[in-house]
Amino acid sequence: MMIMPESELFGFKSTLMFDFDNTLLLMDEDKFIKTYFSLVAKKFEKEIPLEDFFRYMSQSTLSMTSNKEQKMTNDEKFLKDFELMTKIDREVIISRFSDFYLKEFSLVQNVTKPHPFGFSTIEKAMKKGYKIVIASNPFYPEMVSDIRLGWAGLENFKNDIALITTSDLMHFTKPDINYYKEILELIDEKPENCIMIGNDYLNDGIASVIGIDVFLLDGTELNNSMAEPHFLDEESKRLVGNKKFDIRYSGTLKYFFESL
Repeated sequence: MMIMPESELFGFKSTLMFDFDNTLLLMDEDKFIKTYFSLVAKKFEKEIPLEDFFRYMSQSTLSMTSNKEQKMTNDEKFLKDFELMTKIDREVIISRFSDFYLKEFSLVQNVTKPHPFGFSTIEKAMKKGYKIVIASNPFYPEMVSDIRLGWAGLENFKNDIALITTSDLMHFTKPDINYYKEILELIDEKPENCIMIGNDYLNDGIASVIGIDVFLLDGTELNNSMAEPHFLDEESKRLVGNKKFDIRYSGTLKYFFESL
């Protein structure tokens, strides 16, 4: 029988799920996306005008959420949609993205910075025996997630992290409740033994409806960007429509660190 770590504030829990963007890695997300898309667009500039490329990337990224084919990974959903729109062979697409990630993606790091309490929080949690999940919205494959983990100063923890939700592994995205169900299945854990730590009321808060405690970081605003989430299944659509989640904890990441 596993002995779960105990915290005076959180009680006995076994697993901590951390969102990534603006939880462990700080950034202006609009600037990040614009920089990222602009750089990778150069790999396709002979075939695709810049404005069309931005549209194709946005639509194909959305397809990871809107395509409800459960047997397809998010990567497969993206590639299917991007290939269909651009008429570029899938293997060529994969090759160009891989080349970009190896050579130019590091330039995007300039619009990010590690959270000052990110490293110390993960380090303390691991020393206390918590199972760690990096529950980032799975829009990036493993090789990219590894690079981004380094930007947050967390690369040395890679082998000790129980799960990083990547696009080549996961079949759902936030705020689909099935995303959290898939995590629990992959790590073989019960929801009541977990805490989700994140900065987005909708994407992270929805974990509470299946019994995962949520720690919402200060400064979080109600996410109204998906007021009509037509791409969700009926259960998630109903939950998102209510937007009344049981947020048990809130505060800064520093406060979370001190409360472990």
